[in-house]
Amino acid sequence: MLLQTKINMAANSDEEQSLKECEAYVQKHNVQQMLKDCIVQLCIGRPDNPVTFLKEYFERLEKMVKMKVETCCFKMHPKVHHSNIQFIAMKFDIDL
Repeated sequence: MLLQTKINMAANSDEEQSLKECEAYVQKHNVQQMLKDCIVQLCIGRPDNPVTFLKEYFERLEKMVKMKVETCCFKMHPKVHHSNIQFIAMKFDIDL
């Protein structure tokens, strides 16, 4: 019985750690706000095909993030070479 209790405690500890890591990831990448904004737009537009809407919504969002990174890079230094944008995006943990 003691062994089973220790196994359960270890499993709970692993589960807790996994949950904490998941929460940190969601917070770091602002996932909750992103999904909230998406759902609001979905409810406002009420498209006939929500899957297509979601696909297009996230494609537009991805393009906006890329443009923001490029704009930010050029504002910081107008002569930033395009190949350095990838490096800067990685540095600031932005997916292009």
